[in-house]
Amino acid sequence: PSFYAFGNSSANTSSSLRMSVTTSAGSSTGTVVKRVKTSEAVASDEVVCVKGWVRTSRKQKTLAFVEVNDGSSLAGIQCVVPFDQVDEETIEQLNKITTGCSVQVNGKIVESQGGKQKFELQADSLRVVGECPGDTYPLAKKRHSLEYLRTIAHLRPRTNTVAAVARVRSQLAGSIHSFFPEIWICIRSNATYHCIRL
Repeated sequence: PSFYAFGNSSANTSSSLRMSVTTSAGSSTGTVVKRVKTSEAVASDEVVCVKGWVRTSRKQKTLAFVEVNDGSSLAGIQCVVPFDQVDEETIEQLNKITTGCSVQVNGKIVESQGGKQKFELQADSLRVVGECPGDTYPLAKKRHSLEYLRTIAHLRPRTNTVAAVARVRSQLAGSIHSFFPEIWICIRSNATYHCIRL
């Protein structure tokens, strides 16, 4: 008998993992808020959730700017937190923010008024998920050598270089998996084929 193997590349490759839902931070009603990646941010009237690491933060008299990066792109998203439109807990959480801490920010994505980015998040609430001691956090905003990054292997994925390599690797693996979603083995005996899906 002859053996043939082939893959079905016409399968639906849309990923249901691109969107996950999360409970709104600080909400007693348990409303469900859609989580978006910073690379897929578009302006809308819908309240969304962004989770990631703080790259930079600065406070002014009436508002704060927090740049959050989730690793889905080189640039993160700027979150604007107006003090008069958020609850007291968010203002307390802002005092805990340091470079490198992980946060969850809920709000609406709008077109940015600044020139450095296309969109920004107008925050309704902000929660610190994981604190990071700012005085000992070894990654500043400047560029670091690969030799230095080898000494802090657990933080390498937060850098632009290693994160870019990880995104390329993820795309390659995803493309291979979508091209070969099903493998069939066909056995030819006489004039008929008997196919088995693995």
